[in-house]
Amino acid sequence: MRQAIFLLISLSLFCHSAIQAEEDDLDAEFDGAFIDLAELSGVERKQTIQGLCKSNDPEAAAALISVFTEPANEDSDETLESVFSALMKFKSKEIEEELSQLLRSPDPRLQGFGFKIYARTYGKSGAKKLLSMLAEAQGPAFQDLIVALRDCPGPATVKSLRRLLRKAKEKIEIHLTLLRLGVPDHSEAILRYYVDASSAIRGLREALIYPSDKRKAARDRIHMKNLIKHKADVRAELLLIPDVGVQGFCEAASKQTHQDVWSLLARLIIKIIRDDNIHHFQPLLQSPSVEVATLVLEKIAASKSALVKDVLRSEIPILAKAASSEMRKLAVRYSGHADEDSRTKIVMNLLNDSDKWVRIESIEKLAEWRIQEARATIEKMKSTDDPDIQWSTDYAIKLLGAK
Repeated sequence: MRQAIFLLISLSLFCHSAIQAEEDDLDAEFDGAFIDLAELSGVERKQTIQGLCKSNDPEAAAALISVFTEPANEDSDETLESVFSALMKFKSKEIEEELSQLLRSPDPRLQGFGFKIYARTYGKSGAKKLLSMLAEAQGPAFQDLIVALRDCPGPATVKSLRRLLRKAKEKIEIHLTLLRLGVPDHSEAILRYYVDASSAIRGLREALIYPSDKRKAARDRIHMKNLIKHKADVRAELLLIPDVGVQGFCEAASKQTHQDVWSLLARLIIKIIRDDNIHHFQPLLQSPSVEVATLVLEKIAASKSALVKDVLRSEIPILAKAASSEMRKLAVRYSGHADEDSRTKIVMNLLNDSDKWVRIESIEKLAEWRIQEARATIEKMKSTDDPDIQWSTDYAIKLLGAK
């Protein structure tokens, strides 16, 4: 018995010591957030920076900002990106003095980081300072400022960017920023740029198959690589469109006939459509691309949103009259979401459609609903020589039951 008690006491003391040691380690790690990173080098510097970046304590920003204001040659690109991401996360206003210093950094990359961190930290209230710098900015600094202003919404930002758009040579980043700020009438310009960039990439790839000039080929490879990266950046930005800009973007996209736009939409829709914003995607149901319209319709029909019924009630009659037989088939397939009276009328009319498969979908849908008034028309259709129609009418008449 004594031995058991002794073991319990020993175990208790051991656990207490272990917990105390862990707390001491945490305290030591916390104290490390306030050390001077300029005094560290090598593995110790790298590991300390990594630890601060992973921290959830905003006070770590005070140490991390020194990586930019007192740069060390040994810091890798990966380290700099990690520090940038952490400072964007912290949004600490305790480092205002250091941030102001960073905005004037002679290093274009660090200055670009500064613009974006400042904008993310101060938001709308930071617009005035960044807009004042825009007038004198050139090259990378100009582009970085335009991107940073996406975190500074407000009438002043929109007005300044619209004015700047009239004289700017490189307009795409301004268009993207305005769209991110909820101004939808820039969608068409963005889509046009995307199509032009896609076309240019295809042309460069074709030219590089059998290059005649090595120097030109080297330049073309760099240009193509930049275009591919920028296309990816455009897609990433479009994923962040606020709901206020989605409908305008969808309206512009619904009028596009280029395959590159359709491919872009197919990538975007599955990532940005949600139950609470599905009504903004309604214009895409009129897209010339059957693939895009189908994807949107399937997403809408599968949604649990209360808006679904209203959207489909208004769209099904339109789809039933579409020029594309694929869209008319979709109208039949999803007609169950329309009002009971109107859905029967829509599908009955499509029994006379010019496309065989639309007729077949209509026959089977009416039979599924047990619409007896369709029996006479379906029985007349049975006399055709087409085996697909015959099979469908036989199936429908069985479902409708005996007279």
